Amino acid sequence: MKRHQILNYFKEKSRNSLKNNIIRLNNYVEKEVQYKAYRFRLRPTEEQSVLLSKHFGCVRFVYNHFLKEKQDHYLLNKKTLNYNTCAGNLVKMKREGFEWLKDVNSQALQSALMNLETAYGNFFKKKSKFPKFKSILSLVRHQL
Repeated sequence: MKRHQILNYFKEKSRNSLKNNIIRLNNYVEKEVQYKAYRFRLRPTEEQSVLLSKHFGCVRFVYNHFLKEKQDHYLLNKKTLNYNTCAGNLVKMKREGFEWLKDVNSQALQSALMNLETAYGNFFKKKSKFPKFKSILSLVRHQL
């Protein structure tokens, strides 16, 4: 139905003011929005695929490391570590013994911490199971 047809329909069927009809019309038209999605296949060069592998490996390492750290901290203190504490510890790790984490973008590593925080939050809200350690062979889509 076109906009003017819908407006005429509301005018005939309703005894409310024109203003209410226009509000209803706008609400009705807004619900008909369609979104499109595009899917792309990446064909990286050899150098780019090495860089992507580094990113995915570092993200997986950070996720697993802080998952273990959160579990150990909870066993000792009965409290979990929050995102800010983990982010501070990540900066210290990059300075003190894990210099290879500097080779990748910090945003990718921070997103791993945010994903872990979301997984913990969903677990405590009883929306999902306890977070699992990630492996190289996991079929999880990676996000940078």
